[in-house]
Amino acid sequence: MTITPTCTKKGEKVYTCKRCGDEKTEALLMDQSNHSLEHLSVQNKKEATITEEGYSGDVICSDCWTIVKVGTVIPKLASSNENNSGTADQNKEAANTDVAKKTSDEKTNQTAGSEFDQTNTNVGNKQDETMTPVNKETPQQSHSSSYDGNGTNEKQTKQTPDLHKNEQVVTNAISNNAQKNDNNNGNTEDHFYKGKSAQTLEQAVTAQTKMIVGLKNDHDIKGSSYRKLTFKVKKRAKKSLQLSWKKLPGRMTYLVYGNRCGHRYHFLKKTSKTTYKQGKLKKGTYYKYLVIALGSKGQSVAISKVVHIATKGGLYGNVKAIKMKKTLKLKKKQSYKLPYKLVYDAKKKKIHRPIALESSNTKVVSVQKGKVQGKKKGIAYIYVYAQNGAYAKIKVTVK
Repeated sequence: MTITPTCTKKGEKVYTCKRCGDEKTEALLMDQSNHSLEHLSVQNKKEATITEEGYSGDVICSDCWTIVKVGTVIPKLASSNENNSGTADQNKEAANTDVAKKTSDEKTNQTAGSEFDQTNTNVGNKQDETMTPVNKETPQQSHSSSYDGNGTNEKQTKQTPDLHKNEQVVTNAISNNAQKNDNNNGNTEDHFYKGKSAQTLEQAVTAQTKMIVGLKNDHDIKGSSYRKLTFKVKKRAKKSLQLSWKKLPGRMTYLVYGNRCGHRYHFLKKTSKTTYKQGKLKKGTYYKYLVIALGSKGQSVAISKVVHIATKGGLYGNVKAIKMKKTLKLKKKQSYKLPYKLVYDAKKKKIHRPIALESSNTKVVSVQKGKVQGKKKGIAYIYVYAQNGAYAKIKVTVK
């Protein structure tokens, strides 16, 4: 029996011994190129008009938020005046062609009759050398773009959305060192680093930004994970916040989004570094942030959980630390509620999201409603994290 891996789930292959009947299970790495058809959708689609170009839309996987196929620009529609003018020109050209052809036929008949009377020979053996033949041209076609077999335009116009509405747009150079290492889930990204991909990456950044700035709530995005990036607030002040996250192996581009809690996201920065600092903030105010890690071809490698953090100088504080034990032993099917203690840097607190738990391997230890449960023999790590990214990690061994 084989379970096919997908872009968000690992697969497995079971081998059965023909002699004794024992089974051996082999884990299969996640396949980031295998997306469920049910979860593919077209977004950012725009119809073309007389005054504006359209966009065919991007095919996006809602599980991993990867742009499976980047859309194309649709040319502007031709106006009615242009169509009428073109039709009139074609009719006029066709009429002139008919008149020229009729005149040519009359001249040919006259010449042929004269030669027949004088020489009594076959008129088909001699042609009028003074007559210039009229070439019938094909009327001009309308200037609509043609498409190839893949459904893309042969002639495309590069279009970049206006991101100047954002608080800050800073573009940094992306590191050229492509390391062929495995990420936290053991996925190999060798096939992501072949050929030139700058244009595809820029298109992916544009499409991702359109999606994120269009979100109307502060909820975590589907497919997001905490343990992959461990995104958190590193340092806070009255008018600034410094964020940090874990560096993923390979050539990665990180997109940072943020705004005040309750407001739509703004695109803040594109960087290859693992830190970001935003200044000119209001003291004692809650802000939210989000980070997306993209591979060299624009594929979504990791999406962080939304971080909520308050600047200093106000009534509200943040979680400073989470205290809990470091190890735990469980039996199969045994459930256990992890005890922990939160340490705040201020007395008052505002809850945007309760304390959450995440397992590094749900097949060994699962998490549900604040409890962990042993599934099968093995080791897994449980991450207990707060809304500002502060976390603690416990090693769970299932016997």
